[in-house]
Amino acid sequence: MGLGERIKARRGELGLTQLQLAQALGVTPQHISVIEKEKRSPSLDSLAKLAHELGVTTDFLITANRPYYPTQYQ
Repeated sequence: MGLGERIKARRGELGLTQLQLAQALGVTPQHISVIEKEKRSPSLDSLAKLAHELGVTTDFLITANRPYYPTQYQ
């Protein structure tokens, strides 16, 4: 499972649409779509924002070698 698949799976767990996630991040739904399809990688800033909005660590999104730990910001 790659980065995009992990983002999509976690978004699904939270019941968020691409539109809702995009609005929270200040990007377009198309931007989320290309990241989830792994056609484009998010910038480091976007990765940090994604992790925050999804309640996971950036380490989980990048590697998935460790269980994700919800962030303190939710």
